[in-house]
Amino acid sequence: MKTVFFRVLDADDKASALLAAIRVPDAACNKQRFEVDPANFASMPRSPFAYWVSSELREVFTKLPALSQQYLATRGAYTTSDFRFYLLSWEVGALAMAQTRAETQRGKRFAPLAKGGSWSPYYHDIHLAIRWSNDGAEPKAFLAWYRENKGWGTDWSACLNGYSHYFRPGLTWPRRTNGLSLRAMPAGCIFGDKGPAAFVVNDSVDDLLALAAITNSQAFGLLVSLQLARTELAQSYEVGLIQKTPVPVITAADQIILATLARRAWSLKRAIDTRTEISHAFTLPALLQFEVATLAERSAAWSLWVATTEAQFTAIQTEIDARCFELYCISDADRRAITEGFGSAGETASDPADPDADSDAESDSEEAEEAAADAATLTAELISWAVGVAFGRFDVRLATGARALPPEPEPFDALPVCSPAMLTGDDGLPLSVAPAGYPLKLPEGGVLVDDPNHPRDLTAAVRAVFE
Repeated sequence: MKTVFFRVLDADDKASALLAAIRVPDAACNKQRFEVDPANFASMPRSPFAYWVSSELREVFTKLPALSQQYLATRGAYTTSDFRFYLLSWEVGALAMAQTRAETQRGKRFAPLAKGGSWSPYYHDIHLAIRWSNDGAEPKAFLAWYRENKGWGTDWSACLNGYSHYFRPGLTWPRRTNGLSLRAMPAGCIFGDKGPAAFVVNDSVDDLLALAAITNSQAFGLLVSLQLARTELAQSYEVGLIQKTPVPVITAADQIILATLARRAWSLKRAIDTRTEISHAFTLPALLQFEVATLAERSAAWSLWVATTEAQFTAIQTEIDARCFELYCISDADRRAITEGFGSAGETASDPADPDADSDAESDSEEAEEAAADAATLTAELISWAVGVAFGRFDVRLATGARALPPEPEPFDALPVCSPAMLTGDDGLPLSVAPAGYPLKLPEGGVLVDDPNHPRDLTAAVRAVFE
């Protein structure tokens, strides 16, 4: 027995829209009227009232395997005291990040930490670190004490979820943000509760990239939202929700194509991040990445390049979406319904009342504005870089051409201790003394002063960088 549903969520005058929908009994001619047998809802996990999609789309959940049947997805570390154990990666320092107790990742004093963040599919820099000396002895001891005081026993592994999978390459995603976005998690990282992770058998790079393409597709995103019976972008993407979402069974040829597309998408996103001074990808400020005469022209060249790069990324995502629609065997009618929407604009902002919402979540448009930036912002970044060069943090030879830009790493390579922009020795660690033939004199003891008449004057040192 069918039930009639009306969907008028996007209408300004809902009363009039509802009345109009009632007056048109033919559901085929009325995009706001749906006739569905409620028994069909049982084909999806949690039996949501997803009445606005076709029965064929709901049946995808029974015809294809859930993600958990082919891949592993798990929650991450929950320390109960983030301010005690988490630091920004640039707070830690390169030497502390590199120092190990043994030749193993688990011996590091600090380990990179993936913990959510803003919406960013395929690529997002890992900007946090967690104290991890002696295989996490300090957080383990704290968690054992914390749980004992709560009367829960002393099992720290109940909080350090996914412990056996730490340091594996995988995919991670922000648990709550404006849209689902899985991105590469390099080898050598720990992942947090707000940044769950997914893994593949044998840590295959091609399998990971193909999975990134599938999970960032429109088809997968829709199947996730259907389980919540809502189309709003701001959702809580819990591990269980992702595990139950169907994934297509792909051939070796499909895997190669999807992996190649995802690899290119990752590269384009990372290329924009090479301008960010605190990123592991940083090479040069934006205004030094183009050989044109004036600052205004360089700023215009950067903005044009960013727009071109984002257009290329959009084209790649469009191709991924089309291929995934085919792999899921989603009909043209359902594709149009997905791409054109189901009649609900939805809310796109994270719920400020949700204590689990990431505080640094930002929309796609805000991220695009930040990538483009204006001439004043880009010039300030250039001066900041020049100050870093004067102190010996960054290598001026990348700007002069005396040192070639390093090749792009692979998506799941372990993060470097220092970004490519930094002045480092053969061991990859920062130098305290300028190497032979270096065109600038570095301040002894790393000290510069704000005094125009002093031999260590900061302004004079920065002028020397520009000269």
